[in-house]
Amino acid sequence: MEQERQLQSIMRLLSGIKLFKKVGGLIFSSPPSVFDFCIAGILFINLFKQDYNKHIFFVFYIILLLLMTFVMKQRRDYKSIPLALAVLTGFVGVFTHSFLIYKTSITFQYLNFYLLVEGFLYILFGAIFLMTAVRYSKNLKFLLLLLPLVFYPYLKNLSLYKSFIQSTRFTILSAGLISFGLYYLIKRRYKIAIPISAGMAILALRYWKTMKINFSCRPDLWKILILKIKEHPFIGHGFNKSLSPDNMTFHPYWSWLYNHNDYLALGSFLGIFIVFFLIIFILATLRKIGITPYLPLFLTLIIVPFFQMTMFNIDKAVGFLLMTILCITQTHFKEEVRC
Repeated sequence: MEQERQLQSIMRLLSGIKLFKKVGGLIFSSPPSVFDFCIAGILFINLFKQDYNKHIFFVFYIILLLLMTFVMKQRRDYKSIPLALAVLTGFVGVFTHSFLIYKTSITFQYLNFYLLVEGFLYILFGAIFLMTAVRYSKNLKFLLLLLPLVFYPYLKNLSLYKSFIQSTRFTILSAGLISFGLYYLIKRRYKIAIPISAGMAILALRYWKTMKINFSCRPDLWKILILKIKEHPFIGHGFNKSLSPDNMTFHPYWSWLYNHNDYLALGSFLGIFIVFFLIIFILATLRKIGITPYLPLFLTLIIVPFFQMTMFNIDKAVGFLLMTILCITQTHFKEEVRC
């Protein structure tokens, strides 16, 4: 009897080793380069507590990655005109808001200029990070093993059950279930799609009251952001041109609210053009990704910012950038070149 138990234990161990080798073979089919691990090194941003230090690390670490590429061969001839136009919109916005709107006030010119430059640099270096990583990385599949670190900002205080229900984690979970449900529905794998859809329905019914409380302010906030866009539809209001709380909007009933819609917030800051270019970039990326296992991951990445503040939170934005880079590098095969 004891020998049979030992034999079963050994068989389980061997099965686990085989599964580990199989998963490892899929992830490390092509060994990651040193540069690939350096790309993942941007996750060290989670070690800093102050946002100011995180912003400094973000910019200078990307400069370091860019300098490394000076002695490397490009692996993908990746280009993105919509992304370039989105960054250009931010660049033009720096001068538009600083020297045209507030040309009568030297104080506002200076205040608005350095705030807008800071916002523009945030957009610029995010785009540089994406382009650099996509063009020069070799194999970033190992990022799948680092998902706990990628989503670390969402996993803090996870031991508190209440915090899970009343935070962005609930949005990520819901967006993930919807995305994977749609993916398997498109693939006609109904045996998987139906349980996922049922799980989503049960989750929604179970926490319907909580969802109503958490999202009740969203429609009112979005109305205000849309009205802001209507005031200056083509140039926006600029990045936080006053001394109001950063990335927050005042509502007569709800008081100050975080802009829980990154797309509308960008539109209110820089106008509808940057939103339009980002939508074109997203659609072009979706077309290249196609019906692959990376589709539900990318869908989750583009759904969450519609309901939560993601792009404007530096450590959360880094995780989303890394996952976007992973989706692009694993599906944009036609843009690969021999080096």
